[in-house]
Amino acid sequence: MGYPSDLTDAEWALIEHYFQPRDRRGSASLHPRKRIVDAILYVVRSACQWRMLTNDFPPWQTVYDHFSRWNKRAVWEVAPNQVNALHRQNNGRSASPSYGMIDSQSVKTEYASEERGIDGGKKVKGHKRHSVVDILGNLLHVSVHAANCSDTVAGGPVMARAAEKYPSIEAFSGDAGYHGTAVKFVDETLGLVLHISTKIKAPPRENGDHGKRGQTAFSTFYRIAVMLKKVVCPRFLQHPHGQGKLVYVMEGEVFNVAVDVRLGSPHFS
Repeated sequence: MGYPSDLTDAEWALIEHYFQPRDRRGSASLHPRKRIVDAILYVVRSACQWRMLTNDFPPWQTVYDHFSRWNKRAVWEVAPNQVNALHRQNNGRSASPSYGMIDSQSVKTEYASEERGIDGGKKVKGHKRHSVVDILGNLLHVSVHAANCSDTVAGGPVMARAAEKYPSIEAFSGDAGYHGTAVKFVDETLGLVLHISTKIKAPPRENGDHGKRGQTAFSTFYRIAVMLKKVVCPRFLQHPHGQGKLVYVMEGEVFNVAVDVRLGSPHFS
């Protein structure tokens, strides 16, 4: 019996080669690699401790050892990109994105680290996850840094990395927090455009047109007509809250947090 976090056969066939050993010498692996990958995704999705991995998976020591080794080989950076490409093609789009949406989310941390600060606006002490996604919500790039870094300053390098990984990107969008420095950086350094999303203004209320609690059809439209490119990235950032492992960061190493976000993305787990 499988788990919702398990990879499908099509997804595994696409990324299986990333998990093969570089050195073919030695004894054969005791456990199928797909089962080990499924165990890692189960840990991220369920937020359980490594030692509490269920008995139908390989021993937790084996699973964590493979996780660590694949982490050092940057497998968790490239493998999800292949799954994203498959998901895009299954939805009638090209494998590579042409538009990226950026947003951030501050997350409380339990332990002190170099990459830790206070987000004065949200009253959160910890890390800030800066993510770029495509129009479908697929994760293109994630960077984790101290929460006291402003979006408009920290967003530039994040979009630069996303554009480097996906040269097909032609433009980005972000909310009002990216006004100023980020817009200038994308224009002058990347040669691209950063669109700043704004709310659609409601037409003036007509006399005598009063709905429930004084709302009109126009004012209701104003509340629900949010631009699509302003919604997709926050929706992705909300997804990890289904996994407790991503809500309160317990690891001291920021890189491990970024790996958790990649593996917790909607189309990889």
